[in-house]
Amino acid sequence: MEQKQPKQIKAVTSKLREHIIEMPKVIRKAPGFSLYLAFSAQENGAEAVVLNGPVDLTTVKAVRKSVDIPVIYTVIDKARDLQPYVDSGVNIFNVSGGKDTVELVKWVREQYPDMIIIASGGKSDESILATIEAGADAITYTTYGKAEQYFQEKMESYRNH
Repeated sequence: MEQKQPKQIKAVTSKLREHIIEMPKVIRKAPGFSLYLAFSAQENGAEAVVLNGPVDLTTVKAVRKSVDIPVIYTVIDKARDLQPYVDSGVNIFNVSGGKDTVELVKWVREQYPDMIIIASGGKSDESILATIEAGADAITYTTYGKAEQYFQEKMESYRNH
């Protein structure tokens, strides 16, 4: 009987994660993985950690207790009450709602007039301006290529859960 060769694990190529290998999906979804990444990010000089929308409150609390840098929570829709995230230690909101980003920024700003809001601004000057006028304090801008296409698809899957 021929023995199976172990599956090769690809290295993550982003500069931020140069010391982290791509983990199998089951490990990435394990409760401690976000905590591990947050702690590693801080240890490697990150100024903040970003937790994507599907993260649960247990993870937010664990990350908050483990790092001294700001915790940024990504708002992807209006499905979650944001106050428990603030109570759990979120310092900044990152709004990434695709075509609904402007409305989401307004929704967050109405609830949290003094909270820092970062938001994706879209591809045009008009969409960036509309996002700022809605209440964003900072705009993230992404050039669009293969990595960005993958990220956009990932965020869409979060929004359509």
